[in-house]
Amino acid sequence: MTNAVIYARYSAGPRQTDQSIEGQIADCRKYAEAHDLNVVDVYADRHISGKSTEGRDEFLRMIKDAKKGMFQAVIVWKVDRFGRDKTDIAIYKRELRRSGVTLHYAAESVPEGPEGIILESLLEGLAEYYSADLRQKVNRGMTESLKKGQYPGRLPYGYTKDKDKKPIIDEEKAAVVREVFALHIDGKSIAEIERILANKGIYQKNGSIYRILTNEHYTGKFEMMGIDVDAEPIISAETWAKSQEVFGTKKRSSAKMEYLLSGKCTCGVCGGRIQGSYGTSKTGDKHTYYICPNKCIKPLSAPKYEKMVLAETRENILTDEMIEQIVDRIMEIQNDDLPHAEIKRISAQISDYQKRLDNLYSAIENGLNFENVKDRLDDYTEKISTLSIELEKLKAKKPIIPRDILQKWLEVFRDGDIESDAFAKRIINTFISGIVIYDDHSVIAYNITDETKEAESSSLLHLVNQTQVNSNSRLTLILPYALLWMKHKV
Repeated sequence: MTNAVIYARYSAGPRQTDQSIEGQIADCRKYAEAHDLNVVDVYADRHISGKSTEGRDEFLRMIKDAKKGMFQAVIVWKVDRFGRDKTDIAIYKRELRRSGVTLHYAAESVPEGPEGIILESLLEGLAEYYSADLRQKVNRGMTESLKKGQYPGRLPYGYTKDKDKKPIIDEEKAAVVREVFALHIDGKSIAEIERILANKGIYQKNGSIYRILTNEHYTGKFEMMGIDVDAEPIISAETWAKSQEVFGTKKRSSAKMEYLLSGKCTCGVCGGRIQGSYGTSKTGDKHTYYICPNKCIKPLSAPKYEKMVLAETRENILTDEMIEQIVDRIMEIQNDDLPHAEIKRISAQISDYQKRLDNLYSAIENGLNFENVKDRLDDYTEKISTLSIELEKLKAKKPIIPRDILQKWLEVFRDGDIESDAFAKRIINTFISGIVIYDDHSVIAYNITDETKEAESSSLLHLVNQTQVNSNSRLTLILPYALLWMKHKV
């Protein structure tokens, strides 16, 4: 049997308790039994939000253990238990894949193959939407607090809150803050400042001194969500400026090159992985390219090539007809996954007991002694109640995402801002399986299926070369991909 672990999480909220964890684990264990997975460990983060990995110690421990090869599968209750931020989800799913670990969802069915990628992306998007919607509601409450002069955020060392939740100076700690700035301006290093304070019995956590020296709140500037909150300054604006001057000569900046199609591209000549590269012009500007390490093809300007791929995707793939087809397929998957036989069986039982109950009520109306059938009435009523609860649980485990939501979600990809790198990456990661690049054209493979039942090839390059000679149009539908031939214009 494959060794697997369970990851469970609940965040802050009135209905979130340890029972939430227990329920998730119970469902995950049932899933493991049904799929021949041997559960060897359980990781659980309690009272932790999923909007980032910050504070999710158990989650990060699980990722480390995955890299050590301690298990081969991770089971979570639903997509949103793994995380609510699409970037984090993508990064850590990739880490698991690189470690040879598969990800399973106990209460949501995500099939293998291209349509599964699209459905999983939808579920991740809905989780992120829920998180954003919740954050928006929280922000409304925070805005009202800020207008009253209250500061809902965590206050830096040196400040506390009065009975009205407004920031005020904690004089004892504020004296430490002033000393830290004075020592820093005097040329003392952070390590030296820590030692000086420690000798006075004042101990600071790692990184605390740096956080103090880089926090402008100490000048009395408390601002959140565009709203200023009045607070008394601990240091003057002049002291702040002098301190930042000391930092000025030590700061370093590094620009990380971003390649939106990273890991997606293959050379059509040698089959090697296309790499991102950059060069610096005489003016000092950096220019990014996609290159074949064996120099089989000419370098492609990364920004221009990425824009062309996104434009072609919108024009040829995210059409009304194709969106309709994708929605049809996802609805099919959802309906196929529902336990129809079990729902039908329980519904028939409820109907049968209801008929018996109605017959007894009719008999009582016609003169039958109530005491003679009271036990049967109670028995039928209890069975109907128990079966109804079982039926609702069964339906709740496999909720259907409505067709109109699917439609709108896919239309967002067609109508969104492709100038945004984050949005562009969502399109690429959701729809593009891979790209084979030649000198004068590229072939983009999309995660879209058609009714065509041609055999799937494990090699995208082999699949492209097989079908190219039979292609009479720019777009060829072949299971499991739609292949788009794109002439280079860069």
